[in-house]
Amino acid sequence: MTGVYQSFRSGDRTVRIQTFSHPVTGEPFVIWSDIADCFPGVARIQNEDVFVPLLRDERLYRVRPHGIKYHPDVALDVIYDRTGKFRPRFQTHNGSLKSATTAEIVRIKTKDIPSNNTDGASNSSSKPSNSNTSNNNNDNNNNNNNNINNNNTNNSNNGGSSSSGSSVSGDGDLAVPVDTLKTVIHEALMPIYKELKKAGIPLEKILENTPYAGLYSSKEGPIPSASAKGKGKGKAKAPMTGIFGDEISPEAVAIVEKALSEEMPELIQESDNDRSHVEVISGCAPEQEQPLTAAEDPKAVEVEPSKDGDDEEQQDDQTQADMEDKETTVSDAESEEKAQPSEKQDIPTSPTNNISTKAESTAPTTSTPTAMATLTKVDGTQAVVKEEKRSPFSIHDIVAHRAKDILAQRYDWLESPCPKLFIMVPHKDDVSSVADIRTMTWQDFDLYFLCDCGEIPGADVDKLGYIQGSLNSNQRDSTKTTHTHQQSTPQRCLPHVDIDGLGYALQKDALAFGPYMMAILEMLEYGVAIDGVVKVPALSDLVARKKVMYAMAFLMMQGVEASHQVHAKGYASLDEIKPIVPLKEAELADLYRSWISARRPLEASFAYRTLAGDIRWICYYHWTLLSARDNIEKAIDFSLHPDSKQSAFHMNLGSLIIAVKTRERVQDFYRLAEQLTTVPVLSFFLDWDLSGKDESELQSRIYKFTASCVKIHVREREEEANEVIPGFGHGYFGVILAGLSNKMIQAFSIEKRVPGDATDTADELFAFKGSVYLDPVLARFTRELPSFKVQLGLLVTNLDRAANSIRAVLNGFHTLSKLTLEASYWDHVNIDFCVDGEGPDDLEDSQLTESEVDFFNRREHDAITVRTYLSADTNFLKTHALKDVNIRIAFQEDGPRIRELIKNNRRLKRLELSIDCKDDPCQVFEYFKALMHNHPSMDAFQLRKDWGKNNKSNFVWHGVSDRSKMTLAIQSYAEDKIGPLLQKFGTCLLQLFIHSINAQDSAILEKVTRSRKGQLKLIAITLVDAFSMSQPALDDLAKVVLRTSLQRFSITGTASPRATTRLADFMTMVAPKITDIHLFGEHGKAILTELAKRMPESSNMGLLIELKLSGPFDATTKDLAWLRSLLNKEIPLGTIELHKVNLSHQGWMTLAQEIDFMRLKYFRVGPDVPLKNEAIAAFVSAVPEKSGLENFHLDSEGLREGLCLAYKTMLIPKLRKKTALVSIGRYF
Repeated sequence: MTGVYQSFRSGDRTVRIQTFSHPVTGEPFVIWSDIADCFPGVARIQNEDVFVPLLRDERLYRVRPHGIKYHPDVALDVIYDRTGKFRPRFQTHNGSLKSATTAEIVRIKTKDIPSNNTDGASNSSSKPSNSNTSNNNNDNNNNNNNNINNNNTNNSNNGGSSSSGSSVSGDGDLAVPVDTLKTVIHEALMPIYKELKKAGIPLEKILENTPYAGLYSSKEGPIPSASAKGKGKGKAKAPMTGIFGDEISPEAVAIVEKALSEEMPELIQESDNDRSHVEVISGCAPEQEQPLTAAEDPKAVEVEPSKDGDDEEQQDDQTQADMEDKETTVSDAESEEKAQPSEKQDIPTSPTNNISTKAESTAPTTSTPTAMATLTKVDGTQAVVKEEKRSPFSIHDIVAHRAKDILAQRYDWLESPCPKLFIMVPHKDDVSSVADIRTMTWQDFDLYFLCDCGEIPGADVDKLGYIQGSLNSNQRDSTKTTHTHQQSTPQRCLPHVDIDGLGYALQKDALAFGPYMMAILEMLEYGVAIDGVVKVPALSDLVARKKVMYAMAFLMMQGVEASHQVHAKGYASLDEIKPIVPLKEAELADLYRSWISARRPLEASFAYRTLAGDIRWICYYHWTLLSARDNIEKAIDFSLHPDSKQSAFHMNLGSLIIAVKTRERVQDFYRLAEQLTTVPVLSFFLDWDLSGKDESELQSRIYKFTASCVKIHVREREEEANEVIPGFGHGYFGVILAGLSNKMIQAFSIEKRVPGDATDTADELFAFKGSVYLDPVLARFTRELPSFKVQLGLLVTNLDRAANSIRAVLNGFHTLSKLTLEASYWDHVNIDFCVDGEGPDDLEDSQLTESEVDFFNRREHDAITVRTYLSADTNFLKTHALKDVNIRIAFQEDGPRIRELIKNNRRLKRLELSIDCKDDPCQVFEYFKALMHNHPSMDAFQLRKDWGKNNKSNFVWHGVSDRSKMTLAIQSYAEDKIGPLLQKFGTCLLQLFIHSINAQDSAILEKVTRSRKGQLKLIAITLVDAFSMSQPALDDLAKVVLRTSLQRFSITGTASPRATTRLADFMTMVAPKITDIHLFGEHGKAILTELAKRMPESSNMGLLIELKLSGPFDATTKDLAWLRSLLNKEIPLGTIELHKVNLSHQGWMTLAQEIDFMRLKYFRVGPDVPLKNEAIAAFVSAVPEKSGLENFHLDSEGLREGLCLAYKTMLIPKLRKKTALVSIGRYF
């Protein structure tokens, strides 16, 4: 592949190597010899922490020419073997090469293994060399040159092999590197690996009766083969203890033997080729032709210590991440360390031209050099070699730094609809390569929540996350670092995830959460420890870790930056790297509501309130471990008593819901509620008529509650004639004040309930967030953290008196951020204090020297919203802090008062007035126009008329303070006579929603759009009850529609037999502009017939996205000819609904095959005549995989529930949106 290059990174050094197309696999790849030439001493290639193997064929055997697969847009990491397996680029000989690159080898009987190594065959009669020969020579610092030459000669004659080579001994044994054979065996056993793992059978047991016996050891090093035992070369190590089956699968043994017999010739040839690649410097003759001299002694080559210390110190100073990368070579390092005990001696600090007798200096370390090194060649000259620069921190440091804010973030009960820690992983188990990831979409991933059990106050854990006293040191060493609530380490209390548990399908692209999820995925991949304290353990389960890495790869393909990419940028300080920002409350709620298919309660997560007051979502095991077991059992058993049998304890939501019928029983509940310090929600119904003493008892108990949410239900009773507190018609004001005084309560409410009513719903969270109007709630508040300001809502009898009472009792409004007072559905006031955090907090006002109006008039950062139809004389309308006003007026009498309101309230943004039907909206707007055009903040002005029977006319002006940007939206009836309004504001007209229009007004509209064509802003027209419009009106409307650039044009109405021809002509004329059609009534068939007669012109509805027909009427396939012509147009229909439209069985079968269910969003069929099973099956089978359907309903009577649910089960997996609403036979 000319011109395509792969980037490789070695520290600060980056090299681009050209790729080629592999002659066997056809994949782009980089030749291994090119990599070895550019990076001498390379051991392997990694994509960060993912090993990049050599190319394999379908049998998973390596193919020639050897190389690695091309990774676009990735800089691969070059990893050097720091245990000594390094080919030096200076002059060397067999003896020195062997001492520098010693590796474990295994000797295998070759009687059944073909070999093409002719050199090895010629030496097969020689005595096998002692593998410790060169090492022993290196240990002797007083050996003379003759000894060195003799040793080298013996090594050569005896067929001594380096780590990259192999040879055949005189006994027919083949010496092959252990790591190479392990690779072959692992690849061969890949198909049955899981079965072997489950059975607990180690590989040495499988190889026991094969020529490759002794290759694997259960602990360390190779086990000598049977032939080696007979010759006394060493004692066999004890086999791994454990319970094995009586027989090992012959299939496993056969697979290994076949694999090794096929691979062995290639391994031998590969070893010979590798040996020939050792480079010789300064043009020395081959060792067979040039005798060794003292100057050429390989022991005389010295590497000068770097500025930061000697090579050994550099090697010892590896980061934890780099050491983990070499776990597979630990045994090699240990064996070499035993063979070369003199390595631990200090490197001489004499001048660089001095001769050193340290053999290990012939192989310069490649660990992580910190400066420039001077290499002394054999001729005494010095060469400066540029080496890698050590990073001041590791990837683990970056992962911890990026994730620290996420781990430290705490959410209170109102902010936490779901766990804060979550990841996405592929929901399929057959993902086997990054190539599979490239074809996946967001919908191919499931979201999993983590158990957020880290750093819970009172959990009493140590630095490693273990609960104190639960494990001794030996147990901790042998325990895995990750766990679920079902197995592994139950005594550890650290965040973890159960990928085998319940996941939630992603419903749409989650790129907005990409960096956040990447940070959490990296926590699980690398682990997180901050200041020596383990915050998140790394995953140890290989299957889970594989899924995590594939998820990280997918996010990187979407442009999400990973920590290893940040590390490659070479930052000098962690302070230069920005941590990932924790999610805000709105983002977390949006994730739960819009991105996943979860519904509270979450099955695998349990709400837990910590002693600090924040909410954690943890697994069931930790929930039971950290909760007081006795109190939990009492809460569960509370419903057994006859006076409180309507009770429940919802552990997933942490909600205790109680209905108590007697005063005696409620005392038990109060005591229990005070002890449940980890339960977030208490909801109880006092189902009897409370006395003053009961209210006092309740008030005193509330001070002692620790729950985040307290919801109290009391029996509904008549308002008290004499108000104890002015403005309030009930006696629970003291209870409300008690709740306000308890800072632990974050949400509180008192609600009226009918005696004997059922228990409340389990999930109280969204009841506090979503309600607009209070009644029947007497009081509700939520507390903001950390400011502890309160948003308070109260049901009152009088707006002004209640505001004064609250101000007096609380000594001002300084403890409130929002106050809502509601006298009825039509009368309420909302006050926002210090909007957007601006303005100083109000000081405590114990004197109450100012009136209510003066109090708000001097405050510049409060905003008051008033909605009142019955209390138009409220004092709040006299203030200068109004933001939004919605009131009913009589225009003639109240016009001057409204002018003053607009003039005095410079922060007013919206004014909505309900006027009499006789008032002209154009005249009303003109009366206020001058004031609004000069207003600094006013944006919207709305007039409403009420015609009765839910028929309301609305006239809304937006951008009233800027005439050039002002727009008008009209929803009108024929009685409105909108002609003058159209003439005056034709250029501002944005939307028309016309229930009916007379010919005079339609003519004005046509004239306005004709004369001002280039200035029109009109984008949407909706014709409601189009069948009732006259022919002249339809003609004028057709001209308007065709000459304007509409984004939406809708036609709806009840079909009339006398108007079908007229409307069909109109629809045919404007067909290219229609986007929505809704036709109703028993005469719907007639309009379909008329439209079919006008085909193909009537079918030219390229913009139509929504089609709804409602009968009742019967139709044949022929009657639906016009409808069928719209099913496969270029811009697909998004909605198809046929309600009470009765077709023949064949008609339904035909329709099922013609509808494009791949692009359809909403589909509903509900005939009066039940569908047959064949038709149901046809519709279900017609839905393709990855369909975009979000609603699918077959409303047919007479179907069995089991059959309907079976069809639904077949359909759901085909849909991209797993939360799609599906019902068959009205069974959801």
